[in-house]
Amino acid sequence: MRDKIDKNQKDYFLREQIKAIQSELGEDEDDEIREYEAKYPDLIFPLYEEVNQYQKGKAAEIDFYNYRRARGKYIAYCEGDDYWTDPLKLQKQVDFMEANPEYSVCFHNCYMFDTCKNEYVPRKTLNKDCDIDLDIFLNSHLAIAQPLTMVFRRNMFSYEWKKYNNHYCDTVEISHLLIEGRGKFMAFYGGQYNLHKGGVCSSISDVKLSRFATECARELWDYTRNDYVKKFFLNNMKWCLDLYEHDIRNKEYRQILWKTISRDSVLRGTVLKYCVKKILQKLTKKYLYVK
Repeated sequence: MRDKIDKNQKDYFLREQIKAIQSELGEDEDDEIREYEAKYPDLIFPLYEEVNQYQKGKAAEIDFYNYRRARGKYIAYCEGDDYWTDPLKLQKQVDFMEANPEYSVCFHNCYMFDTCKNEYVPRKTLNKDCDIDLDIFLNSHLAIAQPLTMVFRRNMFSYEWKKYNNHYCDTVEISHLLIEGRGKFMAFYGGQYNLHKGGVCSSISDVKLSRFATECARELWDYTRNDYVKKFFLNNMKWCLDLYEHDIRNKEYRQILWKTISRDSVLRGTVLKYCVKKILQKLTKKYLYVK
């Protein structure tokens, strides 16, 4: 906690940026937050929680609550298991946003570190500044939009889409920001993303993760009817169904498939064609193996 405040953003952060902190940490960390709350009463506004709201499935409610109580022009994430490494990170990003009001969000590069193996993990990313649209963000498979790297314009974040989305994740939030305005990727390295066993994605199975990702993509497609989102939804749907090995005896497999073909006439034919192809391939392999 001290590193995040004392060593990062020495210029812009303490001069202009308002930091809202949600505390679900231990007593030692809470004491540190209270120390800085007293030191910077006009900058730091903690929200102390006795129970981790994310684990109760209330991530969206907490995020939206903090967005509304934030007083700054921009919002930036610095989550507990990650950290910023460039003391001018915010200054660089906000300078760009101030000069380019048509942009709703900007990102930068970050290092990825595996805390279990104690080594850095290679990432497929970019080495030059460029614009980001929905297609690049959703379908390029590039690591260019980690939450700890983004700064977004608070007045371009819409709360309306939450009415149509029951599932919530960073991908959904960033997608809506890219619908509201343009996105920018900045090639400088400004933070470190830590992989660990307690992480959100690493603590659940691939099947559960794929189901959640598919539902997020489905709701995003239902809301936007955007071609890039359609491509993203179909890719997640295929990933999810493939993990079930196209076993039509599996109840969950049938539920996922039926939810799409019964509700979406646009994608019905594409999804059915893909599943029939995979099932026939599976049966053919099984027949050839038995024979």
